[in-house]
Amino acid sequence: MKRESEDAPVYSLNSLVHSVDSSLYQFPAQSTIESLPLIDDLRERRRRGRRIASEKLLVTYEQNFGSLPVAVMKSLHDWCDELDEGIVMEAIEFAVKKGGRTFSYLEKILKQWKNVGLENVEDVRNYIDQPRSSNMVLFKARNKPDEQESLFDELRREGEFG
Repeated sequence: MKRESEDAPVYSLNSLVHSVDSSLYQFPAQSTIESLPLIDDLRERRRRGRRIASEKLLVTYEQNFGSLPVAVMKSLHDWCDELDEGIVMEAIEFAVKKGGRTFSYLEKILKQWKNVGLENVEDVRNYIDQPRSSNMVLFKARNKPDEQESLFDELRREGEFG
């Protein structure tokens, strides 16, 4: 039976190479969680009345794109505040259906939708359903110039004849 006044055991790591001054590794009395930059950012967003991405949106991003770096999480919060979380969720779904697997692809979709002036999920769905020639300029296949030869191709050709 533990007594209430007992403290948890203290462990230390001893370097086999260098002697270490353990005072360098003392943490402040403040909770580590309270001082994390991401937590501070979320508190500041709430204080300013800005919207943040829901856990559902963040989990959906992770399930479809992989890891969720802090910088991407902050950008998703910004997009949810700028547009609407429903629009961001639709953009994730649209990107996945089109084979996109990067945040930059998702962000291009969101920028295009913002520039077009889409304000809600219904607008987004109507925009997606439009004939491709009138709305998806960003997603057309890139045309390769027939006349220009890359430096690599030129060097390879020289190597074949040289």
